[in-house]
Amino acid sequence: MFLIVHNQTYEKLYFSSPDGDKQWTGTCLPASSSKRVTLAARRLQISRVSEPEKASTVVTVVSIPRSLCAWKPLPGLDSSPWLAYYRRSATKRCYLVVMPRRDPSCFLKSIPDTVPLSSLMLPGTHETMALYGWPISQCQSMTLGSQLNSGIRVIDIRLAINGNRLISFHGIVSQYTPFSDVLHQLHAFLTAPSTCSETVVVSIKQEDDDTRLFPQLVREEIMKSPGGLDMWYLADRIPNLGEARGKAVMFSRFGSDGWTGGVVGIHPPVWPDSARLGFTWDCKGTIVRVQDW
Repeated sequence: MFLIVHNQTYEKLYFSSPDGDKQWTGTCLPASSSKRVTLAARRLQISRVSEPEKASTVVTVVSIPRSLCAWKPLPGLDSSPWLAYYRRSATKRCYLVVMPRRDPSCFLKSIPDTVPLSSLMLPGTHETMALYGWPISQCQSMTLGSQLNSGIRVIDIRLAINGNRLISFHGIVSQYTPFSDVLHQLHAFLTAPSTCSETVVVSIKQEDDDTRLFPQLVREEIMKSPGGLDMWYLADRIPNLGEARGKAVMFSRFGSDGWTGGVVGIHPPVWPDSARLGFTWDCKGTIVRVQDW
């Protein structure tokens, strides 16, 4: 059986299987490398290689499934420091990707403060609060808190004025969650001891047509919420991670009436409607590309 192994961890790993004499034979893969491995059996032993002693410490033994399949998690690694996904495309060939296991709720913790947000691939959700109205307006099934703890770091908040407060909307369909609830959940996540290392880019889009009152209400509700304006990164430039830790980074899709100096975070000068192919602009020296579809 041929196994194409991709070691996407930060350490040297040893991949082996038992041969006919019940001896384990295999190959060593450096970090971030790939190699074709021949397995004498479906049992695969993944070991961590210790450089000083040139010895391996067995971490786990797993079985490669026989059935053809698209990418699936490899079972048997629950207690190991890695995750693995496999794909079997032919009877005797299988692909395996091994990655370090991370806690998605605080995955930015290990990244240096000097790294700009534009150098990171941050997972996001479209219409983050659109939890109702299937199959027309619902886009999500996980609450905001669950999304953040699952690793989501870019959220798409769409609001409309309802009475004297802001409510989550998808177009003309109410999603019921008040903006104040969104702010409370953001504050709880960004100030918790286990997740205060994180940042969240918050795109706020106006879903009504009162361009004078809407930005004023956004400011007022933020000021009244836990953390207030101090919890927000409001400059119109791309920050380094160190500047944004423990903060929500404003990405505004509304006007600046009522905001001091007319600055409302990262804000494109124009926003074409439904730009399927995307559009770009220069944000203080960083080229930003957006696809809005």
